[in-house]
Amino acid sequence: MIRGALIAFSLLANTAAAQGVSAARLVETCGGTRFLIEPQDDMDDVAIEAAQRVIGARLQNRFAGLLDYTHIEDEQIVVSLLPESPVTAADVAVQLAPFDLSFHDVVSRGDTATLTAQSNQIKAASVEDPNVAYILDAAPVLDVSMIVDANADVDSRGMPAVNFRFDRDGARLFSSDTADNIGKPFAIVLNGDVMSAPTVRDQISGGTGVLTGTFTVDQAENLALMMRSGALPSGLVVVSQASVDGSDPSADFCP
Repeated sequence: MIRGALIAFSLLANTAAAQGVSAARLVETCGGTRFLIEPQDDMDDVAIEAAQRVIGARLQNRFAGLLDYTHIEDEQIVVSLLPESPVTAADVAVQLAPFDLSFHDVVSRGDTATLTAQSNQIKAASVEDPNVAYILDAAPVLDVSMIVDANADVDSRGMPAVNFRFDRDGARLFSSDTADNIGKPFAIVLNGDVMSAPTVRDQISGGTGVLTGTFTVDQAENLALMMRSGALPSGLVVVSQASVDGSDPSADFCP
């Protein structure tokens, strides 16, 4: 039933987008729900605009739609959703989960209790083994901003995985770095922890890669969505949820 509601909502939203009707206008005219999101810490205009783009992209991915459900008003991010949307404040809050993915050259690997990072290095724990940590070059070779597509899939063992593709600059950097570091580990860091650190066997050209781990299917799909949408800082919260009575629910583009 929820899936059917999502499909119906997506069709309606795409029709409105094709007619040039914004989500904010849809809710003002037809009615719906408006969520206000704001940062708990200071965030400048550029950072707020970047966060709005990521949240908008995550919602578009969720609804497989074309409509941008967000805009900025008085330094708050506004999410406007129609009554048919099966989305609650808790669902919107899930879309605010902080996310950062980066790729680093590995300096060393060892016991987490004894490893110490030097200048221009960072220490990151292993997701797979809490007793293991990595010392990494602080500057990432690549980050999530260079990923242009990501999709959940299965690996060669039939386990959930995520295939991803870099943009042109990312593909070039990935190819160059793997060529220079054959035989060395290369760390994939998710929200500060090392997901995996595979050894580079050959130069990797073509700009594609795959993330593997102990994912469930849902986790792989969510990770792919986050990768497509981009990085989002922590500290964003839903501060209000309000129902909106439409000014003209009989308008042509209203449900």
